[in-house]
Amino acid sequence: MPNEHNVQYQEKKGIGWIILNRPEALNALSEDVLQRLASILDKVKTDDGVKAVMITGAGEKAFPPVPISSSSIRPRRSKYENSLSWLLK
Repeated sequence: MPNEHNVQYQEKKGIGWIILNRPEALNALSEDVLQRLASILDKVKTDDGVKAVMITGAGEKAFPPVPISSSSIRPRRSKYENSLSWLLK
């Protein structure tokens, strides 16, 4: 089960806010984070009350300077392709 603290979700006025909460790792996408992100997105896409989703990171820096197409992330893509395919294009 993914650590819910690493990725948090809240809805405000029709906007879903996903907060990557790993500032010590510059909010890098790990297996745990991808699993939790996919789970949240699966729920959000069926919620008619959510009109948009914003993804942000906790701390001073949101993401490490590694492209999402990096070989360190690409092998994990297939596990979450249904939930994340639009994000990884």
